[in-house]
Amino acid sequence: MACGLLDLAAATGREQYRAVALRLLTALAETCLTRASTRADAVVARCTRNRPAEDGIEVSLPYADYYLLEGIHRILHPQALDRAIELTMP
Repeated sequence: MACGLLDLAAATGREQYRAVALRLLTALAETCLTRASTRADAVVARCTRNRPAEDGIEVSLPYADYYLLEGIHRILHPQALDRAIELTMP
């Protein structure tokens, strides 16, 4: 969701989308990262795959790690975002 909000901020120029994305990434970093675990398979450790079916609750999911790192990259290198979502022509 944070990556999508960063895309919306870039496409619309609305800073509130970026602010919410930052809050989401911060909350994720403060509550869901793997910390000093020898059993961890991922960076984000507390994901849920399918809550209604009670399937995969409090597990690691590879795509969670990807989107966390993608969101951090988009915050640190916003000049590259327009190429990622094709806002400009090459």
